[in-house]
Amino acid sequence: MTRAHAGNDACFAVLSAQGEVLEISSGLQRLLGGIPAQEQSGPSQIFGIDDWHATKARIAKTGNAAWDVWLVNEAGGRTGFRMIGYAINHQDQSRTYFLFCLPRPDFTAERDTLVMSAYVDPLTGLFNRRYLEEAAKDAIAASAALASQVGILVLDLNDFKRINDTFGHGVGDRVLSRVATAIVDAVPLDCIVSRYGGDEFVILCQDLSYPGELAQIAEAVKREVSAPITIGKDQIMPSVSVGYARYPDNGCNLTALIDFADLAMFQDKRGEEAAEGLRPAVEGHAMQQALVDAINNQEFVPYFQPVIDLVTGQMIGVEALCRWIKPDGTILTPMNFIPLAERLKLIGTIDHTILQAVCALHARYRSELPEGFRYHVNFSAASFSDPERLDRTLDCLDTFGLRPQQFLIELTETVALAPDMLEGQVIERFHAHGFGIALDDFGTGFSSMSLLKEIPVSQIKIDRSFIMDINVSARSRGIVTGLLGLCRALGIESVVEGVEDAETLDVISDLGADCAQGYLFGQPAPFADVLTRHVGQRPHLWA
Repeated sequence: MTRAHAGNDACFAVLSAQGEVLEISSGLQRLLGGIPAQEQSGPSQIFGIDDWHATKARIAKTGNAAWDVWLVNEAGGRTGFRMIGYAINHQDQSRTYFLFCLPRPDFTAERDTLVMSAYVDPLTGLFNRRYLEEAAKDAIAASAALASQVGILVLDLNDFKRINDTFGHGVGDRVLSRVATAIVDAVPLDCIVSRYGGDEFVILCQDLSYPGELAQIAEAVKREVSAPITIGKDQIMPSVSVGYARYPDNGCNLTALIDFADLAMFQDKRGEEAAEGLRPAVEGHAMQQALVDAINNQEFVPYFQPVIDLVTGQMIGVEALCRWIKPDGTILTPMNFIPLAERLKLIGTIDHTILQAVCALHARYRSELPEGFRYHVNFSAASFSDPERLDRTLDCLDTFGLRPQQFLIELTETVALAPDMLEGQVIERFHAHGFGIALDDFGTGFSSMSLLKEIPVSQIKIDRSFIMDINVSARSRGIVTGLLGLCRALGIESVVEGVEDAETLDVISDLGADCAQGYLFGQPAPFADVLTRHVGQRPHLWA
């Protein structure tokens, strides 16, 4: 006998293994103006299922089935629906079938093939991100209605960039297809496997049966994927990092669940155990919330390290360095939170928070600062990928009465060579507005020299690794001499980092360095402390 499920706006129906209609939601009833008259006969044909056994077989093979249908209400009105059906396994080994009904009056059955092509990844044959989003919405609605649980697993193919770089993108595509097949082979039939983007896959698990099921699926996928792939004479050993989350415990929608699972996957990628329950994800989720709270509570603040002009001995600027000062007074350096902030896409917000604080401090201490005082700021690659980053930065400076010429944007080689940076000419756009461009950690990467041709560099910061033994190593001294000569030849200002003692200061001064930075002049500190130590004091106070 059919039940009318009340108290839910979702449009769905539940069918038995024999195709009988067991339940119709109140949301679907309201849309149809009551229970369809055809339902009196009880068969599943009222939902556009001509062959129930074929539909069940399709669900068993792919995890779900979808089709378009017109449903007719008692008054004779017609409403177009996209029907998405999938199986629900119960603890007593029985199985029912959930049909989620998406009102789509603009769709007709003739467009089914065209519509489904929009849901499939052409390379792997898996469902794509668009389909996953719709299926997850349906599964969560069903889970809420049936008091069941839904699971999400996020998988990332390890070292895929190296595979592409070594063997070429054609081989990379073949590896992705083989990994996709391995994932499908490893998961239960009622799971939906999708290629979420690039080398990332997401698995949707419906109606979880027991607490450790997600962990078992994760381990099964890892084992199946790890089988060697032979490409010609070469053998590739693929592996994946996996994280997972559960609805409703760890999120109320797909985005929240993926963020939660992403954290566990990130820890798994770093070599931490992520298969025993959700402990890593829970800790990551707590860290995520702590980061959000820290942004809202203004716990991210700039500390400053002076940049010294070696001709005058005076401080001519400062580098702004991010610090997280927690409510208990604990001070965290970027290495403790930046990787996670980047993963959670919060780094752009943190970068802008630091910029605003720098500008506000300048406005407060403007009258105490020497002429031409400059600020060195660090932006992440994610910040630069924001198309509004330049406008937001200019607006921030204008609000506090600063000019771009008072800022140097420090770039590492990794950031400078990011595809978005080069293709979008992001650095050139900042430079055109008057910002100085400083290459940080210069000399440590493979492409440092080529960057001098690619981007408009105003300043080179010579990495401390060349300075640490400059007093005793002729090779290090020779390298620094060469780099300083390169700067002079190109008309680029030089800053030597990592100066920690007076002897090193004397050496780099004799070699002709323009500026220096390091613990000899002071460790990173609040702006007021840096000004007290350096502004208005005699030159070479540190000597």
